[in-house]
Amino acid sequence: KVRKEYNFKEAMDIQIIYDIITSVRNIRAVKNVSISKPIDLVLQVKEQELKDFILDNAHYLQKFTNYNNLTVSLDKYDTSMCQVQVLNRVIVIIPLSTLVNLEEEKNKLLQEKTKMEAEIKRCNAMLSNPGFISKAPKEKIELEQAKLKEYQDKLNEIEKLLKEF
Repeated sequence: KVRKEYNFKEAMDIQIIYDIITSVRNIRAVKNVSISKPIDLVLQVKEQELKDFILDNAHYLQKFTNYNNLTVSLDKYDTSMCQVQVLNRVIVIIPLSTLVNLEEEKNKLLQEKTKMEAEIKRCNAMLSNPGFISKAPKEKIELEQAKLKEYQDKLNEIEKLLKEF
């Protein structure tokens, strides 16, 4: 029995649906978000024909991405605070607020920041102690200097992420 909803004009069109599903699943995997949690999904396209095709086949996206709200738009979308995947003819956008609890993530970053600051303080105290510098093996001093640089790099990255909130 032929079912109208399974009739695709071109194989490339269904490939776009497949690519969107794959992108959403990859984003979920990176953010460790279960498929059972509904998300908001925004698809930015450039052609009306593609928009219509996606909307006609939204039932596939619903089944395999579990979206709560689907927006397919020809207009630019503000992608700040969003997870974005650029595909050939579609930009897949998922607002972070639907993937993770933003307040929880911010608190984790603040805790990590406090930890890095404490480690930096500890390394600086050790490396500025003349007794340590004069008695410690060269390898131990170099190890502490490497740790200090690593902690400072992590702290810079955390502060950059916190500015996005």
